[in-house]
Amino acid sequence: MKRAEKHARAALFWSRVHRAGAQACWLWLGSRLPTGYGKMSFRGKAYYAHRLAWEFSRGSAPGRLCVCHTCDNPQCVNPAHLFLGSPRDNLHDAKQKGRIQSGRDHWSHRMPSRVSRGSGKLMSATLAEAEVLSIRTLYAAGKTTHAKLAAMFSVTDRTIGKIVRGERWKHVGGLRTKHAALGRPPKVPKTWTSS
Repeated sequence: MKRAEKHARAALFWSRVHRAGAQACWLWLGSRLPTGYGKMSFRGKAYYAHRLAWEFSRGSAPGRLCVCHTCDNPQCVNPAHLFLGSPRDNLHDAKQKGRIQSGRDHWSHRMPSRVSRGSGKLMSATLAEAEVLSIRTLYAAGKTTHAKLAAMFSVTDRTIGKIVRGERWKHVGGLRTKHAALGRPPKVPKTWTSS
């Protein structure tokens, strides 16, 4: 990359940073990921904001090393709050600071409805086979919608659609469309069989 282009990128980057003071967190004001980390794109490639802050302030890219935060604020791009470490160092740092949950603090204990309940062929599934049968039966009766079923079973509308059409959970029997319950041929491949 040419020196002038790098300078222009750095100027654009720092224009999107709120600098509160030398020791305070400098907050990234641009786009952020759901995790809170800032991101910035150049020529179609996205970069983490804190990694760019390291590169623009230290003069070199960190390569395969992680750019870690001493402040544990993913939005922070203050170079004074950043340090380099291996992925192992980053994990160790997260454990030491209590950011990796285990035991009763683990997400699976706080949100048990999100734990996989599959069986048979789909052990990691969110739904159990009995629930899939219920979804197909309820939808085939024609008295509910994808949205209502999605809310009832804590999945997306799209997942419900794929279940009732037989695009997912093919090994589970039951009516696959509302049309089948009404005596019309279902819109599914002929190879499927109901059990």
